[in-house]
Amino acid sequence: ATYFFAWLCHDTLRLVALFPKAAYISLAFSFLPFTSAWLQLGEVSSVWLNLRWFLINTGRGETSALTVVNLCFVSTFFVTRVIAYTCGVFHMLTTSRPLLVADPYNAPRFWLDLLITIVCAGACLNLYWMIKITRLAIRNGTRSKDASS
Repeated sequence: ATYFFAWLCHDTLRLVALFPKAAYISLAFSFLPFTSAWLQLGEVSSVWLNLRWFLINTGRGETSALTVVNLCFVSTFFVTRVIAYTCGVFHMLTTSRPLLVADPYNAPRFWLDLLITIVCAGACLNLYWMIKITRLAIRNGTRSKDASS
């Protein structure tokens, strides 16, 4: 259990280190609250990912529970982090940003563009993860010896 919580803390800090910065920029300048909401929606899949890790590392990697958790993880990841996130990025770039940089809002472009850059980098990272998740699923959940984590 100690190893699990250490891994969870390390992974969370490493992979979502930009989230607090993005949230601060969004709150400090009062823009893109919708973006902040769908960014948090993506975290629904993290529950299933952590449960999957727990099952595997407690010797339950060959159970039907893991199969159910894997399906829940893949489906929530795809729906929230690929579909919803991509739709959100499209909306942010085509609707929100043009409105925010124009009168009467005149949002500070540097901070707005920094936030948008962070969000777009997150979208690329989610697509990269989806490819890795799909490859893992195709190999029936086993990693090849040369695969990097």
